[in-house]
Amino acid sequence: MRRSIAWATAVALLCFAEPRGAWAEGEINPIEGGTANPSADESFREGHELLRDKRYAEACPKFEQSQRLDPASGTLLALAYCQELSGLLATSWVNYLAAAQLAEREGHADRQSAASERVQALASRA
Repeated sequence: MRRSIAWATAVALLCFAEPRGAWAEGEINPIEGGTANPSADESFREGHELLRDKRYAEACPKFEQSQRLDPASGTLLALAYCQELSGLLATSWVNYLAAAQLAEREGHADRQSAASERVQALASRA
């Protein structure tokens, strides 16, 4: 039980930390290595608010849209978490796996670790 509380706290911090900075449109985002995308940022923020309100059916598509517009491991981790809370365990597992791989490429060890833990946890539930 203690481990799942620690994990939930870690995922919440990783998912809800701002995945992108407040850069002007067209500027290079030094954290993610891509171009800042205001539409992706807005979709992520909307998804975050909906997730916080436990409106998962509305939140998950917002994270999906943000990920399509500007792929990032933090967004993919938030999407997988939303899907897990929605009961979409197989889809969540696939996205946690993809988030772990993307986080590794991006050099985000904390996100990679959190996503990998969820991959293992969900696999044990199957």
